Amino acid sequence: STPSTSGLSPVCKTLLKITTNIVENPAAEKFRTLKKSNATFTSKVWGIEPAKLCLLECGFVESGDAVIFPSQAPIESLRLAVARLQAVEEGLEKDRQGHERSQSGESSGAARYQKEVWHCGRCNKFIN
Repeated sequence: STPSTSGLSPVCKTLLKITTNIVENPAAEKFRTLKKSNATFTSKVWGIEPAKLCLLECGFVESGDAVIFPSQAPIESLRLAVARLQAVEEGLEKDRQGHERSQSGESSGAARYQKEVWHCGRCNKFIN
């Protein structure tokens, strides 16, 4: 089951899709190999240094024109990344609900950032 990604940045959405696909289909080679020549992958993940570092910290390795999650790499790091990205989404949903309540005159009692700050779920580095 693919988690909701409605509130995530394109970088986080792509990281969540990559990690979730491997966690849910660990034997599927097509999910373990990411082509650097893929424009979407390059623009949304590999071309963004913190997102690139996040994948490398999760166990991905560069191999020629590809980034590969080796079959012998522990999948636990990907499960952790999925859990943290999902937690970010849940937090954003709560922020949206609180913001909607405050717009309607109800007080949520919670502070809200003016600019959302994204962190890698694995290494906690800034993404945007």
